[in-house]
Amino acid sequence: MRGLFDINAVGKSADDVTGPSPLRIERVKVSLYRVAPGESGYADHVAMVWHVGNQAFMVTVHRWDGDRLAVAQARAMTASLIRQLPHQ
Repeated sequence: MRGLFDINAVGKSADDVTGPSPLRIERVKVSLYRVAPGESGYADHVAMVWHVGNQAFMVTVHRWDGDRLAVAQARAMTASLIRQLPHQ
């Protein structure tokens, strides 16, 4: 997703990014991305991205021991933030 992850000199993500995988959290459409190990600030992270109106939001969590725990933590953080945002 251009602009959300570190971009290298040729306009591509500095690391391999897989996704989006669509999710629904608190009735909001959320996209899950997985960033491979590499050199960027988001290397080896999972990222949840969503929009409220024209504002984009992102939560990232480092994967220390596989995806499962990182995705669970990112889902919980995303749900908490969505509940606190004003709804349109």
